[in-house]
Amino acid sequence: MIALNNLVVYAVHFLQERQVTATVEEVVSICFRLFPQSFALKNYPRWPDSALVIRRLNDGREKGNLKGNSMDGFLVKYKGKQLAKKVAKALGLVKPTKAKIKRTKVISQKKISIAPVVKKLTKRKLTKPLTQPIKAKKPPSSEKRKNIVQRPEKTIIAEKIIAPQLSKEEKAKAGKFVHSMERSDAYIHYKKNGKNSKLGEFDFRSMLLCTMESSRETLIKNINLFKGYAGIHNRQDLITFLSHCEDRFSYLLAAPQKQLKKPLRNQGTKERKFHG
Repeated sequence: MIALNNLVVYAVHFLQERQVTATVEEVVSICFRLFPQSFALKNYPRWPDSALVIRRLNDGREKGNLKGNSMDGFLVKYKGKQLAKKVAKALGLVKPTKAKIKRTKVISQKKISIAPVVKKLTKRKLTKPLTQPIKAKKPPSSEKRKNIVQRPEKTIIAEKIIAPQLSKEEKAKAGKFVHSMERSDAYIHYKKNGKNSKLGEFDFRSMLLCTMESSRETLIKNINLFKGYAGIHNRQDLITFLSHCEDRFSYLLAAPQKQLKKPLRNQGTKERKFHG
């Protein structure tokens, strides 16, 4: 178990890396999003415990891991950055470092100059051409062309979601989630690189307001909800983006396959041989 003080320091470092001011509200929100089981109210698991987060912020400032206040926001000190790296490593979120390539010294050898050998050339009369002229190939007949069928390439087509008439409150709620998707690291990375973007699992789960502990059913439910919110505001680009995420992280969304036990055939053959 990682201490709550360390989780709060990691949350402030998480916001600081994304150039977001670590106000109390932002820290409470990101702590609940990343670690809902640790920072939720006891009797109300769907609501964050802001008082608990504030106490842990003060503890981190007293221990020298954080600096700042609730008015101007909090920042991570050098000691806190080292602690945040340890927490990220414990959570399995450390990116692999590139291996350094050592250059090998090339020993140059002395060049030995060799005089070229000159051969005397004599002219010969050519009686026949060396090669036969190349004949142009005839184009395929019209009958053969009909048999050739070009297979179209597979393309991902996002289905348009037509939203029913909703109230102003429901549209405003959908707008908040649409704005949250636009600000997510996953969508920003996808917008820059398109279909070639290599999204990470952590950014994908964070965009869906899920944690690394969320189940497959929760991920599927949130994807469908977000598609509905995007359809309310006619954001076909976000629906296409979510379809791309479904295709990339299909191994997280697919149901686990049950392995069937194979019948034992060797027992029957052994018994027959024994009786014979």
